[in-house]
Amino acid sequence: MKSALKAVACTLCTILTIGVVSVSAKWVEAGYDTTTPGNYGKIYNEVLKGTSTSNHKIIPVDEKDIVWRGEGFELAYPHAGYDRLYLEGNWQDLTQYNNTFAQWETRTKDYMWEMAYPYALYQRQQTNIPGIGWRWDYNPQDESKVFSPTNRLANVKADFRAFGIADLRLDGTKIGEDVKAMYSRFIGSIVPLDQRDMFSIDRLSQRDAVTNEYVISDEEIAANIEIVYSKFLTGPALAGPAVKNVAQAYLDSMPNDWKWDSDTVKVEFNGKISWTDELFESAEPYKYYQFLIVNGRVMDGRNETPRIVRRTGGKATPNVTWKYAFAEEEYPYSIVEQKFINGEAVLDENEKPIYRIPTGQFANSTIKVTKTDVEIWLNDDRGGSYLVKSIPKYRGLVGDDANGYAPGIVPIP
Repeated sequence: MKSALKAVACTLCTILTIGVVSVSAKWVEAGYDTTTPGNYGKIYNEVLKGTSTSNHKIIPVDEKDIVWRGEGFELAYPHAGYDRLYLEGNWQDLTQYNNTFAQWETRTKDYMWEMAYPYALYQRQQTNIPGIGWRWDYNPQDESKVFSPTNRLANVKADFRAFGIADLRLDGTKIGEDVKAMYSRFIGSIVPLDQRDMFSIDRLSQRDAVTNEYVISDEEIAANIEIVYSKFLTGPALAGPAVKNVAQAYLDSMPNDWKWDSDTVKVEFNGKISWTDELFESAEPYKYYQFLIVNGRVMDGRNETPRIVRRTGGKATPNVTWKYAFAEEEYPYSIVEQKFINGEAVLDENEKPIYRIPTGQFANSTIKVTKTDVEIWLNDDRGGSYLVKSIPKYRGLVGDDANGYAPGIVPIP
C-alpha cells in the first residue's frame, strides 16, 4: 500500500511542473491532494483569460489545519469507532479507526431453531444502536462471538404435505436436477412414469374375460405411483417464519450440508386415482379412452405430464366435417381443409390442427404485374382472393450476374 501511495505522489509531482507564470494569470483552487498520508496540500491550476495554462502547484496545508475528528461508530459488529479527516475545516472522504468501540447496550435473544429433531434453539447477540434500535449482530470472521446454541429446544410440530408425483412437480412439470439429487439422498431414484411398462395403453386397457373388470385396478396403479411429501415444521417465529418447508429449505441451501432428518422428503404410495370422462380419438375409428388422474393432475401430455391412457371399449360416431382452411402457396395451389368434430376444431396428439388435401380441388392463380413486382394471387370459390407471392420485376446483382437486371436499364452484357 505504501509503495502504491508513493507512486501516486510521484505522479502528481511529475505533472505539477510550474512553467513561466504570466503576470495576468490567476491561481484557481482545484481541491486537496490527499494521496500521501500525512502529507496534505492544496492544488492550484493556473488560468489565463479563462483557459488553463497547464501550470499547477501544491501548497502544503499547515499542520494546525490538519485535524482528525471522531465521527462515530460503525453499524456492523464490533461497532468500531473511527475518525474523519478535515483539512482547513473541510470534510474529506477519508476515515481511520481510532481503537475505540461503542459502549452500546447489548442483549442475547433467541434467533432460530434447527430444522432437524430435536429442534435445538440458537441465540444471537443484538445491539441497541442509538436512533435505530435493536439490530442483530453478525461476525463473518467468527460467528461464535455473536451466535451460539442454547441448552433449550423449540416447541415444533411436524406435518407432511405433497411435494410431487413421482418424477413430476405438483404442477405437472418435470423435476429438475436439484430435486433429483434431493430424491437420491432421501428416497432413492424414481423411474419416470412414461418409462414404466405398467402404464402402457395396452396394459391398462386389458380386461378380465369373465368379470370385464380392468386387469390393473386403480388400487394397483396407486400402489405403483410415488407421492412425494415434504416435511413442514411449525415452531416459534423468531428471525424467520414460523412455518418452514424443509424440502424447499434443503434445495435453497444446496450444496451446504447442514443437519437434516431422514424424512425431510419421504414417499408414500397413497395417491388418489381417478379417470377423466370418456373421450374419443380424433382419428378414425374414434375409439373411446380415458386419461389417468393422479391427485387431481390429469396425465394428458400437457405441461410435461406423460400421456397415460386406457381404452374403454366401443367407438364414437361423431359428426365429422372438413372446412376450408387455405390454399397452398405452391403450384398447383391445392385446397387445404381442417377437421372439425361436432362443430369443434380438433387437434392431434401434438396439439396441432388436423388438415387434409381433398382430391382434385385447387385454387385458380392469377398473375398481376405492378410497376415493381410480379404478383401471384389465388382465387377460389371458398376462400376469396388473396396474394400468396410477390416477385420483384428486376432481380440479380449488377455486374455479378450475367442474367441479372438493374431497375430501369438494359440487360447486362
